[in-house]
Amino acid sequence: MDTNSAASRLSFDTGAGGQSQAVSVSVSDGSAAPASLLLPVPVEAAQSGSATLGDDHFAFKLQTASHSERGTSDALLSAPLSAEVLQRRLPSHFACDACQEVIIDSSGTKTYRALPSQHWEELIDAWMCHDDQEINVSVTRGREGMEEGRRIADGDAWVADALIAWPGACASAGSLRMESRPTSSDASQPLWDLHCAACGVALGYAAPNLELGQPSSPEPPALQDASVRLHKRALLPITESVATACPSLFPILAANELYQLSQAHAARHFVVEEEDTGRPRAMLWLFLASCQLSLSPTPRLSRILHASSPDESGHVVLTASKVFFRDLTADEVAEHHEQRQQGSVGGATAVPWSMPAAVERLTYPARSCAALLEALAAANACYPPSRRCFGPWSVSFLEAVSPAWT
Repeated sequence: MDTNSAASRLSFDTGAGGQSQAVSVSVSDGSAAPASLLLPVPVEAAQSGSATLGDDHFAFKLQTASHSERGTSDALLSAPLSAEVLQRRLPSHFACDACQEVIIDSSGTKTYRALPSQHWEELIDAWMCHDDQEINVSVTRGREGMEEGRRIADGDAWVADALIAWPGACASAGSLRMESRPTSSDASQPLWDLHCAACGVALGYAAPNLELGQPSSPEPPALQDASVRLHKRALLPITESVATACPSLFPILAANELYQLSQAHAARHFVVEEEDTGRPRAMLWLFLASCQLSLSPTPRLSRILHASSPDESGHVVLTASKVFFRDLTADEVAEHHEQRQQGSVGGATAVPWSMPAAVERLTYPARSCAALLEALAAANACYPPSRRCFGPWSVSFLEAVSPAWT
């Protein structure tokens, strides 16, 4: 529908029936056929009126169904690839996110065990206000169970916030390449970085099983004598019913990390940095942690979305995090490094994103940083041109829930 030709004659109507999840938009003089728009949530019936027109878009407000009937959106923002979801779906394989080559044969994995949060000891300290010997013993045992190199039983996998660990025997033959990792003098045992043998992308690391004792040579251990611990962001799950890998889960994992940090630290601003170089890439502003969107995605966005259209209309409803972002210019990056060298980062003259008290840092490999910015740019392009910017920020969103893996 051409909003320019419709001018102020554009009207909307939700119909007179019960609650609806669609609205009809029409031109009053009948010069164009009415269009039915899929809404992200049900709305109350019998709402109508005139739309507010902009240069390249129209807008109207609707009364949604009661909050109790719709449920809370925050309840939907749980991490993808959790132990509960993996136990329910039991993927047969996991592929490399970069090249889609199979790297883990999980057909024999029958139990996915959830590991404590990476901040579990901090939480225990916060909860305990007195010395309790039984709790202290439990914490000690828990700490021992989290040590690198604890053997993972055959048929098990361990699921942490950002990692999934399997016995080394689950690695597909020839799929992983080991490289030695520099270790500190107080390290209990050496760890080995793991890369995809097909494309070279870093996947995680291997830890030799503690029960075998300290390695007697600098050579990497056999995979069957180690556990492999791979980043969720580097994995694509594959089920027997769906032979091909799903789109990358990294944008959803990034949205979940933003949400978790906003809940834990009341953070709303984040700087994205490259893991290897420490180079800042972008500033993020988590404007709304969880919302429902309905849109007709562009082909560019469709390639990375997990949500799909329920019919032939092409409209997609998804749970998303509304995120404003700003690419950092070369001058801003240079200013940041100069201030860091001078020790003035965080001072009155510092650029806003470099103030430690004002932002949280998100550190990813360069490839993941580029993928995150591409996802944000693709979502930004779905907005009308006049609505794509908010001051110096670009308006965007990240898909926050995978229908299959959250």
